[in-house]
Amino acid sequence: MDFNKKVALLILNYNSKEFIQTALDSLLAQSYTNFEIFAIDNDSSDGSVQYIKENYPKNKFPNINLVEHKNNYGYGKGVNKVIKQVYKKFEYVALIDPDIRLDKNWLEELVGTMENHLDSHTCSCLTLDWEGNVIDNAGGVIINIFAGIFVGFLGDLPVNQIPENYKNAEFPIIFGVATAMLVRSKAFEKYGFYDEDYFLYFEDFDLSWRIALGGGLNLCNTKAKAFHFGHGSKTSKNIQTKVLKQTEINLFATYTKNFTLISLMALLPPLLMARLIMSLIYIPISTKITTAKIIGIVTFLKNISSGKYSNQRKFISQIRIISDRELLSRNPISIFSIKPVLTKLLPWFHTINTSFSRSNG
Repeated sequence: MDFNKKVALLILNYNSKEFIQTALDSLLAQSYTNFEIFAIDNDSSDGSVQYIKENYPKNKFPNINLVEHKNNYGYGKGVNKVIKQVYKKFEYVALIDPDIRLDKNWLEELVGTMENHLDSHTCSCLTLDWEGNVIDNAGGVIINIFAGIFVGFLGDLPVNQIPENYKNAEFPIIFGVATAMLVRSKAFEKYGFYDEDYFLYFEDFDLSWRIALGGGLNLCNTKAKAFHFGHGSKTSKNIQTKVLKQTEINLFATYTKNFTLISLMALLPPLLMARLIMSLIYIPISTKITTAKIIGIVTFLKNISSGKYSNQRKFISQIRIISDRELLSRNPISIFSIKPVLTKLLPWFHTINTSFSRSNG
């Protein structure tokens, strides 16, 4: 392995103190050593910053840079502030969640894949649950285009059931997932940065969608492994309600920015109906969830009517090389799937119910 390519490892923390040691130690233990770590804190209130200062002082860990934001900027703006400072100095930028631990060869595998595929712009890994038994994702996939359901490819599959053609292999994916993902720095220069309006969720899908439309390649290397705790940040009720609202806005915004006008006109009416119905299904869990999601849908409608996405649509039309049909044909399963939607609904509602109850407890 050629260690000449320098990598900026960005880990964005928000109230994840209990995980930060495991994450940082697994980064420091990487077999690929030409990197600097940027521990970015989004104004945590759990002592995360003080913990990093005391346990990873700069004089002992010169390749760890602590970046303290004075506000919780969410994901896009939180990482963009650092990406914009470092992407011209590093060949690669890695995005890592704080509730992650990485196999020691994770970075070496990802850099090797991208060096072997110079047309690649992102590379995801095989992300497993914390115990390493079940797959979280191997990149992203569309389950149903009309319902706006995007999940991790191979998600929820026991690791011993991974198909042979995806086992310890490199393959193209439709979307990268920033749980533990490597991005070629030039991608930001050509395709733009994360959308700072998103706050949380869909930023990585939106970026990799842009990359794919512009002719870039999103890859996955399942020899690179990460272990994800999931929902490792402690959130307040207000933050969680904001995220529920923002998720709806982000989903619709991603469609609006990246689809051609003809495709958008065909997809937007059924998507609006599906998301409204799904918002109502949350009423038995909490009317606050339903209200937040409906507010998100209404906010999107106000945004699109005001022309909010016009400049972004213009930019994407200028970089676009492939058609919507070609992009969607790369999805490894049908984009009109019904059965996977139904099989994932109950576990998803259980997760939301548990998460919402915990944050309101």
